[in-house]
Amino acid sequence: MKKISKNEITAVILAGGQASRMDGEDKGLIVFRELPLIAHVVNITKPKVS
Repeated sequence: MKKISKNEITAVILAGGQASRMDGEDKGLIVFRELPLIAHVVNITKPKVS
């Protein structure tokens, strides 16, 4: 089995919805552990893709 390099992986981060259970706040900007949620997603994803 061929090992896949970071140059062969693409990531797309999709976020959406009405956030009705979060008082209509933008979910990606809600702070969790001192960072917006989108920052956590980027930090986890970034080392795995080019």
